[in-house]
Amino acid sequence: MTTLDAVGGTFDFGRVVQRTFQVIGQNLGLFALCALVLVVAPAFIGTLIGLKTQLAEQAFSPASLLGGLAAGVGGLILQGMVVHTVVARLNGRSVPFGDSLRAGARFMLPLLGLGIVQTLGVMVGFVLLFVPGLILAVMWAVSAPSMVVEERGVFESLQRSRDLTRGHRWSIFGLLVVYTILSMIVGGVVAGVGFAAGMSGVRGVPAGPLTTYTPMVVISTFLSSLTNGFQGVLVAAGAASIYYELRTTKEGVAPEQMASVFD
Repeated sequence: MTTLDAVGGTFDFGRVVQRTFQVIGQNLGLFALCALVLVVAPAFIGTLIGLKTQLAEQAFSPASLLGGLAAGVGGLILQGMVVHTVVARLNGRSVPFGDSLRAGARFMLPLLGLGIVQTLGVMVGFVLLFVPGLILAVMWAVSAPSMVVEERGVFESLQRSRDLTRGHRWSIFGLLVVYTILSMIVGGVVAGVGFAAGMSGVRGVPAGPLTTYTPMVVISTFLSSLTNGFQGVLVAAGAASIYYELRTTKEGVAPEQMASVFD
């Protein structure tokens, strides 16, 4: 991938979107494999175990809980790995798979803390007047890349994101809307495909309460988990692309300067 021809200039909405999907496409195999192993598989297995518990009329399944926890931990590792890889590629660096995976694992706990603080802050904002929640979501849009790339703490990353996004928050809000709509479209299409595929396999299944797995249940559960994995990659790559755009246009940081953190 080529880096910016010139450092500085104005924040370009279209360039951010183009970069996001270009870098996802260039690393599609890597991102797909990591999402499948770290998020999709544990979420799928955990959900099926949970459904089996419900079918057996049991109140709780430790295995289902472990599956959910594994998917959550995997999602944090995936987030750090994708951010690390995307920023490196946008700076013209090819980062070995092991380095990106180690970066994701190293920032797992810090990203967990960051996610908790962000979620609580945005939820409180939504409860109060809704608009403050949106403002905080936009202000903190690049806190995760700030943490991973610049190795900052939780509150330092939030403040760094606030500083970087100042003056460009309407554009960033628009980008968040675009990414959200795209995620919803993909989720809707996947759900429709899962429903159609599942329905083709339920002929002959007796009507009434669900007492066993059906093709529709298995397929829809897998595709739902697959959608979660895709959305995790999209959110992380989108945030990393916004971060890169802000660093190069607002701060005038040359790609080779930013790339030095990957040495």
